Amino acid sequence: MTVTDRPKSHQLEPVAEKVGFDEESMRVELAHGGALVVPLAWFPTLAALPRDVLERYELVAENTVIHWGTPVDEWVSVASLLGQAD
Repeated sequence: MTVTDRPKSHQLEPVAEKVGFDEESMRVELAHGGALVVPLAWFPTLAALPRDVLERYELVAENTVIHWGTPVDEWVSVASLLGQAD
């Protein structure tokens, strides 16, 4: 059995270490040393927020999900940013 043939429960989920922003994108630093940069336009609710609110995220579910609380209650899984099913 290869790694890709293993059931999902045995595959490693991508884990975030921190999240940063510029005017047009969100950068997610990954625990394994890589990083993802995605357009904020993918997330209209987040794109409309002022920077200080964007930076009030929390990493939850063992750092596999990024969450913004009040005023938006937005949830983004790190796996979804990689095009993986949740």
